[in-house]
Amino acid sequence: MKHLILCAIACLFLCTACFEKDKEVEEIEVEVVPPKFNILECERIQTFVNGVPNGEPRKPRATVKKYLKGDQPIFETHTGGAFGYDHVVIAYWNTECKIVCNITRGIIADKPCSQSFLDSLVYIETVWIDER
Repeated sequence: MKHLILCAIACLFLCTACFEKDKEVEEIEVEVVPPKFNILECERIQTFVNGVPNGEPRKPRATVKKYLKGDQPIFETHTGGAFGYDHVVIAYWNTECKIVCNITRGIIADKPCSQSFLDSLVYIETVWIDER
């Protein structure tokens, strides 16, 4: 009988030793911040910004604006002037410095923007403006 009791105690001890208490897991909320991207560092945008002062001042002024399309930043370069001017170009750029689409007056657009694309843009801020 002693052996039976000792075996039962040993089995009970072994069974309980195999199970660890569940550790409480502390959840930590981490805010995901998209990397900072400066469109003005894009070589083609720099060329645009540096070239604007070589032309005549226009109204509205030439600008670079930031939009969001979903969660992706999209940047707009506008040569300035109303569509009454020749060669008004509005181009939309992604964070890889590539043109997504453009709207032109006076020349043929190589990547025309769809109305649904334009409607999906949410304005964030003006990044640069021709101050002349």
